[in-house]
Amino acid sequence: MSSYTPNKKCMRVIVSLLSVSLITVQALATDISGIQGPNGVFNIDPSQAVNGIGFRHYENFHLSEGDIANLIFKYGEENVSKFVNFVDNTININGILNTMRDGNFYNGQAIFVSPNGMVVGASGVLNVGSLSVLTPAPCSYKGFTQDMEKYAPILSKPGTPEYEAAMALKGDGTIQINGTIMARDSIELAAKDIAINSGARLLAGGQEFGKSTALSSLEQADKLFNQLVKNGTSSGSSFENVDGSIKIVSHGTRNDGVTVAEGATVQNFGKGNTQLESVGSAGVNVDGKISNSNGNTIIKSEQGININGSLKNNNGTLYLENNSAGGIVIGKLAELTNNGITRIKNAGSSGIKVLGKVFTKGGDTIVYNSNGGVNIESTGTIENTSHKLNITNIGKGGINIKGFLKAHGIDLRSEGSDIEIGDNSANDFYVTSDGDININIVDGSLLNYGVAKTLLATKNGGNLNINVIDGTIGKNDNPCDNGICTGVDGRDLKRSINANIDGTYTAVTSKFSKANDLTINLAALDSDMKLNYINADGRVILYAGSALKNEIAYDILNASKDASKANIEGYGISVLATGDIGKLDNRITFNATKSNVNKINTNSLTNKPVSDTYGVDMKSQKGSINIKGLSDAYDTHVCNLIANNGSINAEFSGDTFIENVSAKKDVNLITRGTEMYIENIGSKDIIAENINIKVLDINDRTRINHTDLDGYDGYADSNLVIKNMNTNKDSNITLTGDNVYAGGYHFHMGKDRDENGKSYWTQDDRTSISNSETEIRVNAVRPDDVKGIGKDEHDRNYYGGGSIQDDKVPGYEDEGDDHIIVPEPTGDTAPTAPTTPTGDTTPTGDTIPTGDTTPTGDTTPTGDTTPTGDTTPTGDTTP
Repeated sequence: MSSYTPNKKCMRVIVSLLSVSLITVQALATDISGIQGPNGVFNIDPSQAVNGIGFRHYENFHLSEGDIANLIFKYGEENVSKFVNFVDNTININGILNTMRDGNFYNGQAIFVSPNGMVVGASGVLNVGSLSVLTPAPCSYKGFTQDMEKYAPILSKPGTPEYEAAMALKGDGTIQINGTIMARDSIELAAKDIAINSGARLLAGGQEFGKSTALSSLEQADKLFNQLVKNGTSSGSSFENVDGSIKIVSHGTRNDGVTVAEGATVQNFGKGNTQLESVGSAGVNVDGKISNSNGNTIIKSEQGININGSLKNNNGTLYLENNSAGGIVIGKLAELTNNGITRIKNAGSSGIKVLGKVFTKGGDTIVYNSNGGVNIESTGTIENTSHKLNITNIGKGGINIKGFLKAHGIDLRSEGSDIEIGDNSANDFYVTSDGDININIVDGSLLNYGVAKTLLATKNGGNLNINVIDGTIGKNDNPCDNGICTGVDGRDLKRSINANIDGTYTAVTSKFSKANDLTINLAALDSDMKLNYINADGRVILYAGSALKNEIAYDILNASKDASKANIEGYGISVLATGDIGKLDNRITFNATKSNVNKINTNSLTNKPVSDTYGVDMKSQKGSINIKGLSDAYDTHVCNLIANNGSINAEFSGDTFIENVSAKKDVNLITRGTEMYIENIGSKDIIAENINIKVLDINDRTRINHTDLDGYDGYADSNLVIKNMNTNKDSNITLTGDNVYAGGYHFHMGKDRDENGKSYWTQDDRTSISNSETEIRVNAVRPDDVKGIGKDEHDRNYYGGGSIQDDKVPGYEDEGDDHIIVPEPTGDTAPTAPTTPTGDTTPTGDTIPTGDTTPTGDTTPTGDTTPTGDTTPTGDTTP
């Protein structure tokens, strides 16, 4: 039998303490059943051993402050590696307990089994190789003590089927740690309720340089603890960590759980895991500090996890899982740091709430919530400095981001609820990715909380990809008075999804079971908007500019990855930019899928050819507009098309109705459809220098072809109507079509020519021009007009025969486009009523005019259209 005797100085300290506090010491005198402790040192041998496992039975195990208990890992001459201690009553450790062999510290496993649990006082120190504390049910415990030879080996091997069967019945014993546990290897605590109280210190996997130390005083214990911590945290430490682990499990079902109080420390320097588990209603509460140097840190609860302290994990997974009731709360003072994968999973009805900080590097951050919602509060941050962040919510509470998400790639997914971003604090740039942001929502919407701030941002070419089924992206902005268009006088940034994206924008809303307007409302703040593909089963509302009023121009650009898809597709489309909308050599493509246009009634031009509830409006405050209708399947109703200081270069796919169009430089409009009807060109403040409009009638859908394709009704027969033009005397106007109604004239350029086959004009006072001296040139459609937009010249027929002006103006017949110019050189037209201004904007930017095409001659007629609709004449002019 081996023993450890303290030195004379330590003995003098113990004697002194005994003499000073005799009454207290007598009340709390050490009582270890069957063991005598001369001079306060209790050497405890196994009463029996089997296969290297010693064991002993006690009625009481109470170690007073200042006393020392040495568990001797030797049975006679036989060495033992594990020592199982069966204790009937509550175990109380207020002194120092060492694991010893042959007078020295020994790295043995001390196992305490008591149905009444354990209390380690503030002065208590367990200096062990490993420690296990088990609290079985009393009936199970009775069986253990009646056959210790059988059960001691079983209880020393947790995780085996025999162990699980033996410990199936749990007792009501609790564990309270107020003092220190230092284990060179592992710590395992299992009880109804476990409290690691303020001032408590648990350390596992701690190694010393040189010979391990047996303790005889609290001063020694403090010194050793600090040395082990220093060794464990030093990057230059020479020792190799053991497979240390910490496992703390509460099996109580009511107001029981695991608590690591503020001021408590749990540290694992081994290679194993640190694990806290609870099934009781108190859940797991961490207000203190938990750190793990090398393994995984796992916190599991059936009824809630509350963290308001710190969790630090290195080279492993940090895993929080709540399975049944309650939720996961990462409090305002909490800081979770991990070098590895971070997983947070909740099924409790209270969801996940983050008020503190979650930092990850070296692995992904994965958040999964199936009940309640995910709430990143204003003080909360989830940040991954090296990998992706993935948040998935299938609960009904949505994902609500008031704090910050930062990562190298962010994926947000919600089913059955919304994702809402923003708050009323000073926060801005809520979701920031050094990579792509991917947002997928089913049966929910992506919403702005109601703030004019940047919600989403990417760096280093990161793209924004949003896909929403049965929901919206932002909210519909307030439409114009007629409800058809959104308007371009400004944007309510509290309704849009505001972003600053270094890469491209891709956004889709689609219907599965909902019939409402599934709007996409996106704003690029203080940045350009590079469009890949925006497609809505509803309105599309886009803005590029600043949250504050300034003079910086930001563009909306074509960055398509698939040219077969339009940059913008929606029932109605509204685009506003401080800079350009598209570039002349890379136009924004669009499809307005529910922008229907009726046929023009040429007998009465007063009826506007509109029958829809969705329209298109676009405005560039400081640049130009360069757009193209992509699919021939759609007509276009334009409410406003405005370039305050630039040009407009627009190609439409089908029949087109434009309420107002104005640009400071050039207005170049083309439609592939049969008809274009324009209410107003220009305003009192914005008058174009050049106007060039062509109606080509090359869209088979809009052209009315009769069975007899060689007959009169089979011929191309486009109509261009411009009700009012605001012009200067020097404005250059060129109009191309088969029938043109403009400036107080009807120009017959197609199949309805005079008896000599020449183009001609007649007075028609149903249209007007503000300045009667403005020269209007009207051309017949020619193959170069069609080829000029990349189409086949055989898509329509062409009309020839010359112009009625051939003989009046020398050289006209040489141009071959059968054109007409008014006023003729022989006289001026009388001015008609001015047009109504369409509104003011600040001038910016310009584009290159497209000019006129070269006439090419005639072809065989190929089709026709039937005129429809009437309007009331607006005034007379004299040719």
